[in-house]
Formats: sequence, structure tokens, C-alpha cells
Amino acid sequence: DNHSFTITSFPVIHRITCHGFLVETKTRGRRILPEQCVEYKVPVAFYENLKQGEDYTNENGIAVSNKLLTADGPLPRRYAYCADTVFTDSFLQYITGADAIYHESTYLHEDKDKAEARYHTTAVQAAELAKMAGAGQLLLGHFSSKYKDTAPFAQEAQAVFPNVVVTEEGKVYEI
Repeated sequence: DNHSFTITSFPVIHRITCHGFLVETKTRGRRILPEQCVEYKVPVAFYENLKQGEDYTNENGIAVSNKLLTADGPLPRRYAYCADTVFTDSFLQYITGADAIYHESTYLHEDKDKAEARYHTTAVQAAELAKMAGAGQLLLGHFSSKYKDTAPFAQEAQAVFPNVVVTEEGKVYEI
């Protein structure tokens, strides 16, 4: 936890103890409406209080509602990392509403039994979880080396959840 973001860990289910992570940015509060602040003669020194939701009381003791002086600020951005886990909704509460979820998809769905036996997930299962979570985007990775082509992972997942990216090691993905 610092001034920019919070990281929360949550247990996933693997044959050894593993955790996923939720990274959530912190917002800077409400958005100032400069024209309204000038109209109501709010001093600039009070703007930080407005961002935190306070009402303004002028020198005559008249209260001005914060809703007249500000608008909703940006929502926090949320990124969930879920790897080395069997398909489960046990951590759904942590990842619900995430802008992006990275989820392992070690196997294609035809190898669902192998995935379960090895405590991993298929591309379809990762997509189902992203859909249940109401995620904005699904990033797939952690593919078994038995697959030479990762295109089928995207095809399988997109049948369940449309916004899928098949990740590549070393690449950067903007959320």
C-alpha cells in the first residue's frame, strides 16, 4: 500500500500454496469544477478538501454543497493476476470488476482433465471466470510447452468472453 496503489493477495488453488494479486490504483478524489468554484468564490486552498468530498462554507456562513462544486473523479483501475490455479470461483470476490485479469490457461479445453489433475486452467475456464467477474479484458498466459501455436487459446476463450489477448513473454500490455 502506498500513495499510488494497493496490492491485495488472495489464495488460489494449486498443489502448493500460491496466491493471486489484485493491484488497484488510488484515485485523487472528486474532480473540481473550476467555473463553479469561481462563481461561489471558493479559495484554491480549499480545493483539496473539495476533492475529498467536503462541502464549502463561505465567509457569510452559507454552505455550498460539494456536488455543486465537483464531479465524480476517475474510478480506480484494477488489475488481477491469477496463475497456477485450478478452475475455481473461490477468489471471485477479489477480482470482480477488474479492468483486466491475467489468468493462466495452461491447456486447451480438450485437455480439461489434464488441467484439473495438474491444478491448472483451460482457456475456456479462464474466459468463464473473466465473464463471471465482469472483467474488462482477459489476458491469457502460462501456456503448456506442448502447444506450439497459441492462436487456439484466443479462439476458445473468445467464444465465451470477447476481449481476450494472448500474451507473449517480454511484451508490455496497457490496461
